[in-house]
Amino acid sequence: MTWVTQAVRWLVSAQNWAGANGIAHRLAQHVVLTLVIVAVAAVIALPLGVWVGHRRRGRATVAAVAGAGRAIPTLGLLTL
Repeated sequence: MTWVTQAVRWLVSAQNWAGANGIAHRLAQHVVLTLVIVAVAAVIALPLGVWVGHRRRGRATVAAVAGAGRAIPTLGLLTL
């Protein structure tokens, strides 16, 4: 249980929350990066989805690519 108490102590320590390397700053960076990535994915996926839905062609290819994209993080965890 010592690692749990060390983690809690680290989280409640004021020095880990302040400054450019603080938790709050890093959290803000993470949120901005996540929003940018989701926006880029939406810019790619929404027009492609509209095109595939309208044309009714390429459904299998889009489904295969989406399935592979969803499987990649799982494969990374299994490798670890």
